[in-house]
Amino acid sequence: MSDDRPDHTQISAPEDEDVPDPAETEGESTWADLVQKRFDRWDTTWVWLGVFILVAVLGGALTRWDTLRHLALEQETGPGGREIIVSVAAYTLPLTVGFALVAFIAFTLKLSQLITPIFIGFTALVLWLTGLLARTLGVGLLPDYAEFEFTYDPRDLTGAVFAAYLNSYSYPLVLCALLIGTAGALQIWKWILPAPDSTLTGNSDANRLMEIRSPEFQAMSERVLKANELTAQLNGLPFGDEKGRADLLEQILGQPLPADVTIYPPFFTDHGLKLELGERVFVNQNCTFLDYAGIRIGPRTMIGPNVTFITAGHPVDPAERKLFLTGAPIDVAENVWIGAGATILPGVSIGRDAVIAAGAIVAEDVPAASLVTGPKATVRREW
Repeated sequence: MSDDRPDHTQISAPEDEDVPDPAETEGESTWADLVQKRFDRWDTTWVWLGVFILVAVLGGALTRWDTLRHLALEQETGPGGREIIVSVAAYTLPLTVGFALVAFIAFTLKLSQLITPIFIGFTALVLWLTGLLARTLGVGLLPDYAEFEFTYDPRDLTGAVFAAYLNSYSYPLVLCALLIGTAGALQIWKWILPAPDSTLTGNSDANRLMEIRSPEFQAMSERVLKANELTAQLNGLPFGDEKGRADLLEQILGQPLPADVTIYPPFFTDHGLKLELGERVFVNQNCTFLDYAGIRIGPRTMIGPNVTFITAGHPVDPAERKLFLTGAPIDVAENVWIGAGATILPGVSIGRDAVIAAGAIVAEDVPAASLVTGPKATVRREW
């Protein structure tokens, strides 16, 4: 038997509606938008990173100041302003860099908001103790330099800072953090640049529809609110008010109902304008059509109660989940029977005369004249 399934391109989007290219949308974003997107990817990591850097700066400054104070008492002279700057920098710079790199690794590993501060704090503590132990045992990871006791060339501020932290017990922290940070640096492009299109769970053909915060997404959101308002009115009508139900369905779908179409409320859709129903389609109670990417139901198709059609979702990658909407159209050929409680996922085509058993989760195309059952919608037989 021939497969009469229509082409997906016929229902992907109306010709007058331009679905944006993510690359073009990214280029049109303002600097403020880009900063906001990057901040959204980090969630609370920024907060914890700031807390630990503040602790590093204050702790390093106080520690080095105490060392200078004792040294000044021994030499009966006070440190000058330049010495203080060099000394504080010698402690705070390696600590700050170390904490920052550890935070990068925490985000690379996609640690949760609860585990991230624990990971940063534990790693920093281990590195700090490693530095103390190395200094106590006299183990140096770099060639030994003269102790920093105001003997550097005062004209060489950079060299003084370098010599200072090489001879302080904090320099192993820098080396260890840099080693860990090397692995994290390999992932930086993943954070800065959009990752490849992610696969929506249960459907390998899902693709990116639009960028969240784009004008197109805002327009869709307004339509969602309107569709919810109209469906709420529809579901509140008396069952015998066929005229009122037909009028509201025309507003929801953007066109009059085809001949002999029957829809029993409650009925739900998040857009409505991209739901196409053929003649003599029957939709039982409590069915949901999330149709932004497009849904076409062929003539003489029967849909049982509690059936759900989903065409849109979000990327699986946590870094992109709040940035993009994904999805693909659903196409149902003629004379199909979809049993109660079935779920049809994005990008699925169902062939003519097929039967979807109750409770099936359909993530792949269904051949014409076949029966599919179970959570994975397995083909049981064909005719």
